[in-house]
Amino acid sequence: TNTSSATPAKGPSFEDFVFISSGQGISCGIRASGEAWCWGRGDGYGLGNGTNISSNIPVKVSNISNFSHLYAVNYLGVCGVTKEGKGYCWGTEGTYGRFGNGGASGVQNVPSEILNVTDFIKINILGEYTCGLRANGKISCWGWGLSGRLGTGNTSDSDVPADVLN
Repeated sequence: TNTSSATPAKGPSFEDFVFISSGQGISCGIRASGEAWCWGRGDGYGLGNGTNISSNIPVKVSNISNFSHLYAVNYLGVCGVTKEGKGYCWGTEGTYGRFGNGGASGVQNVPSEILNVTDFIKINILGEYTCGLRANGKISCWGWGLSGRLGTGNTSDSDVPADVLN
């Protein structure tokens, strides 16, 4: 039988989140253990658990358990950084190489490693491109190079991180 209640039903207790990021249709958090958990729209594979099914409770992001930072721009693309400085992205909006994994487009339904950089501190995934702050103080960007927004001195697209020029 169905019952209704004015008090929300309790699921598993999550009282150890240390980081949260919310975007259009999705939220993701990092627990003290480094595990990432996301909830909301799943049709863009932004939950990172290998499915395209939406969830109204947190679901564990697959394969990586040591995140220190996440950026959820929307349900189509999420990126994160591990405690060791590696970057990962997932979702359906890998167009123009904005996931940094060497592929110009495609769906990543679980975290896919960003190539060639292992010292990220933070990553921001934007419309069609992504930039990351590195431990050495440099900024690297990749994705759609329209109007020179990657900062590499040209308007070429890049499917792997390229250092911003000074």
